[in-house]
Amino acid sequence: MGKGSHVWLRAEGRKSICLPMHKGRELSPRLLRKLLVEDAGLSDAEIDALL
Repeated sequence: MGKGSHVWLRAEGRKSICLPMHKGRELSPRLLRKLLVEDAGLSDAEIDALL
């Protein structure tokens, strides 16, 4: 089985965030928010600042 790919996000003045991308999954705004909360441990306020 493959590892799958990842997407890297970097906001100015912050460290990079690596999110796993599963094959066949589209990165919708809702999914992006879910990944940022669950995988990167960000709060809603931090996500709003990034987006």
